[in-house]
Amino acid sequence: MELPFGKEKENQIIAIGRRAASFIRNHFDRKDFEEETKDFDNSLVSFVDREAEHIITDGLNALFPNYGFITEEDTVTQEDDREFYWIIDPLDGTTNFLHGLEIFSVSIALATSDHQLIWGLVIDVMKDDEYHAAKNQGAWKNGHQLKLEPTPLKKSLIATGFPYYRFEHKDKYLRHFEAFMGACRGMRRCGSAAIDLVHVAEGVYGGFYEFDLHLWDVAAGALIIQEAGGIITDFQGDTERWKTSGHIVAGEKKCHEQMMELIKTSASA
Repeated sequence: MELPFGKEKENQIIAIGRRAASFIRNHFDRKDFEEETKDFDNSLVSFVDREAEHIITDGLNALFPNYGFITEEDTVTQEDDREFYWIIDPLDGTTNFLHGLEIFSVSIALATSDHQLIWGLVIDVMKDDEYHAAKNQGAWKNGHQLKLEPTPLKKSLIATGFPYYRFEHKDKYLRHFEAFMGACRGMRRCGSAAIDLVHVAEGVYGGFYEFDLHLWDVAAGALIIQEAGGIITDFQGDTERWKTSGHIVAGEKKCHEQMMELIKTSASA
């Protein structure tokens, strides 16, 4: 489908994301924030998360007053029966942010009412790198188009995320981790799923996997991977169910195929 906005509006959306990124970066540099916990230990938040989300939702609502929102921090009223929905993680990598590790991002995606992703933006806040994609129009980093080349698993770095507050999949995760350790060039854990995904899209990583992610963590990065020529599924290879399960396997197509074979083998071990 065609995007419901043109280039001028797209530039305005990106500018809103950049305002949020600038706000986050300024507070990180000044170190004027305190951590809070949500409903359980290790799920952290700060006023910077909430205020960055306000910047994004207020800006987008002014441009598109009839669109809905799916957000991490619930700073805006959620409404049903909207034709389009913004999916927003204002600060993906809050734990990194709070501990002084310069790896965190702004993630904004647009989806239709039937859950099809049609536009995505990820901004690496501290590097000031901008990744965006539109359905059937390609993926871009800082104005340069991203196009993945076939890469076998054995020649790839693989990114993942470690469980930190939900541990019901721990044993399965550790079996997969052990299998991948011996099958690729190395494992990496960055702390921002959105950044991991765009690094897959630009070929830094051959693939990425993780359990129990939220849609706002991965929506924008997933579309960027797809538009760069990669694939994203759940652990059974379903191309849609990952949106609700949060169990993600993403990668360049060749690498993804080999990842799925390894996952199947390790799951039955």
